[in-house]
Amino acid sequence: MFKAFQLTIYKRDKNFNLEDFLFLLSFVAISFGFNEIAILFSVYIFFKTRLSRLQSKKIIYFLLPILISGTFLSLYNLDNLESNDFENILFRIRFYWIRIIYAITVASYLYNKSYIKILHIIYVLAMANLIIGILELILNSLNGEFSRLNMLALEPSSSSMFYLFSIPLLFIYGQYFPKKKKYIYFFFFLGLLILSKAQILVLIFWATIYLIYLKKSFLKLIVIIFVFVFGYSYIIQLTQISVMINLFNVLSMDGLQALNPQNQVWTSFTLRISSWLSAANIFITNPFGVGFGQFHLLYIEYMKTSDIVGAITGPGIDNILSGDGMYATPKSAFMELLVSSGLFFVIPFVKLSKKIFNKKNNSFIKISFSSLVLSALMVEIAPFLTFLIFIMILQHKSPTENFN
Repeated sequence: MFKAFQLTIYKRDKNFNLEDFLFLLSFVAISFGFNEIAILFSVYIFFKTRLSRLQSKKIIYFLLPILISGTFLSLYNLDNLESNDFENILFRIRFYWIRIIYAITVASYLYNKSYIKILHIIYVLAMANLIIGILELILNSLNGEFSRLNMLALEPSSSSMFYLFSIPLLFIYGQYFPKKKKYIYFFFFLGLLILSKAQILVLIFWATIYLIYLKKSFLKLIVIIFVFVFGYSYIIQLTQISVMINLFNVLSMDGLQALNPQNQVWTSFTLRISSWLSAANIFITNPFGVGFGQFHLLYIEYMKTSDIVGAITGPGIDNILSGDGMYATPKSAFMELLVSSGLFFVIPFVKLSKKIFNKKNNSFIKISFSSLVLSALMVEIAPFLTFLIFIMILQHKSPTENFN
């Protein structure tokens, strides 16, 4: 699938200076929702590089339309809102300002790094997640219970986005550093215990791709089939798998109207599906976006007027519609950007996708990008735009040129 180029790998590609440690600290902090350290990192990069001299201007042109359109449309609609809605929308504007500005400054930080250095940064983050994951596993064993792994994130779903984004890129890194492969595989297998719904679906995507590339390797194919057949009974008993199978069965037999707790459909599914369908409708009727934080009010309106989507029920949905305090979001980083900025997000994203899937790019970068987007359709808290920046920078750099 991918053959490593012969590169001269310098010692500085594996060394970490104060700026690198500050980035790692800021990345972990923003993954946990501690924005202050991420803001400090952004301020540091801003004064060091200065916005007018940023060489990663293509990334600025990608992110600024999202920031400006989402903010302007939010502020345009603030006049007639109640105080609670006003505060929630301002909070959402603040959330995206921090995320987008941080992503821009991460781009500036990464731009002058070598191809290998960027991959090494991802490897170091993966090893940090691996260490925390091992500690979690030990603590769970001591307590005599099994719990899904969070690693360096607030929740398993957020952790899964880094896992799904990083694994394909770590395989590239392993081509240049064969001795590191055992640690990469250890992270790969331990990360399976994250057991996020997004992760499970993307793993199926990976397995499909792997089987396509194995069509000429009959022996490996037989081994995979053997493992699947004997592991099938165990796999379908996992809670995360069994509830997804139940969801599929309910949808295929009775449709959207059957998505409710009476049919053993989890509220996380009913809330997510109703949010996705509402977001798609909002984008169709407002192709230029509605602004950050506006989804909540439009979701309530759509759920009360739609005959099909409104038939979906669950405690989470009831809580939102009754106004008891739960705030509606599309439950998807990708869908929220789609709703908030509309075509100002779609057009740059389509252009980026065309560049990523250029024949010259290696397959693992394409798989990482696809996996990231698929997970962003189901995960909302993780720093999706920052992961996207890593892929954009790697896609821009040539692996045959390794210089700082």
